[in-house]
Amino acid sequence: MIESNFCPRCENDIESWKHIWICESNKVLMQEILVNTIVERIMRRRNCYLTIIRNYKRDMDTMLRKFKKKDLD
Repeated sequence: MIESNFCPRCENDIESWKHIWICESNKVLMQEILVNTIVERIMRRRNCYLTIIRNYKRDMDTMLRKFKKKDLD
């Protein structure tokens, strides 16, 4: 239940979208949010690239085995 329009963290200003981002009592800083978002995106891309590389390696290994088997026959 909302008892007042004031920010529950600092109780100094009326809570608004702008105030949420600039409130000094906010435990999560804008910089932390940005850094976490950037790191998360980098990790997602990294995982995507790793999957591509693993699949490429698997395909190359399969091809090499086929060629070796063909040479042995």
